Order: sequence, then C-alpha cells, then structure tokens
Amino acid sequence: MDAMDAWPAEGQLHLDGFSFTHLGGYEGDTGPEMRNRGMEWWDKHWARRDREYSPAPYAQLASALTAQGDRDAANEIRYLGRVRERETQTGWSYIWSGALQWVAGFGIGNYTFLVLGWVAGISLLGALYLRTCVKGVRDGGHGLFWCFGASLDRLLPVVAINPEFADFFNDPKGERLTGWQSFIFSAIGIIGFVLGAVLAAAVSGLTQNS
Repeated sequence: MDAMDAWPAEGQLHLDGFSFTHLGGYEGDTGPEMRNRGMEWWDKHWARRDREYSPAPYAQLASALTAQGDRDAANEIRYLGRVRERETQTGWSYIWSGALQWVAGFGIGNYTFLVLGWVAGISLLGALYLRTCVKGVRDGGHGLFWCFGASLDRLLPVVAINPEFADFFNDPKGERLTGWQSFIFSAIGIIGFVLGAVLAAAVSGLTQNS
C-alpha cells in the first residue's frame, strides 16, 4: 500500500477482491507513517471510497495492524468497520446492532468499557432519586454513598453487594417505598439484566467479525 493520494476518488474505488497483509512498501509512506494517519482517515478516505460496504478491507487492515503490533489501532478499525456495517442494516438488526454499539462498543477492545459508563450513570441517577425522593432513606439516615451502593446493587441483581440493600428493597408492606418507587427500582433491575445480556453477547465474539 502506497501514498495517501494514490487511491481513486470516492465512488471509483472497488475494494472487493483486493487483498494485502502489511502496510508500507518500497515507495510512498512507510508502515508507521501509514498508521499515523489515524484509523478515521482509513475509514473515511480509504474504505468509504468504495460505496459498497464489505467487511474484508476492515478485517485485512486490522490484521495488518495487529501483525505490526498496534492492537489499539486494529481494534479501532474493527470498531469503525462495525459502525459502517450497521449503516447498511435495517429493522431489528439495526436496533440490536445499535445496542451493541452504544452499550458495549461491539465488545471490541477498550470500547467494551462503555458499559461502565451506563452502570455508573444509572446507579448515580438511582442514588439521587433515593436520596431526594424516598422517605425510607431519609428516615434511615442514609447518605448519598449508601444510596449509590443500593442503586448499584439493584442494577446488578446477580451481584449481592450488601444484604442490607436487598432487605431495604424487600418492602411488601410499602413502609419504605411507595408503589411507584418500587416499580422504578424494579425497572432498574430489568435494565441491569438487559445491560448484562448485551454485554455478554458483545464479548462472546458471536457478534463480531474477525
């Protein structure tokens, strides 16, 4: 692979059937120079010049980057390839792929840690709601840190952080929580299951193109 300006214009490039195993050559940019263009350049100014999406160029570029020891760049181009693939989808496939993208970054490298932002954000919102709106919390003298732990425990129902949190939400007589408040934290528990399912699907490798 050669210089930045060596490729045909958008719409005139057809990458189907094109193959390569490394970056850099006898002329043009070296391998490191080509990597330094950034993966967004490779997505926008190379792969997308072929208006027909194919996973092969992204996969081959990722393999070449991995062979040169740049796994972060390889993961980035894999991620951008999955984003491009999603643009070709419709209906439920598009919705499911969107969940994989925005919840767990398709399970690709550091993008997977997007799920931690969801966990932290939902737990914080739940904690603020507990602290400001739930009479049982105020009566119990619980602070924001306790509320965050309780909200996190509710969001991650398969992880028992503290039995005290489970006891607090087990309120069949409505002494600490109103019916609406119980519904809200039941919904948070369901959201936790959904996040876990999406994360499991993403990291399992079943949703990834290698």
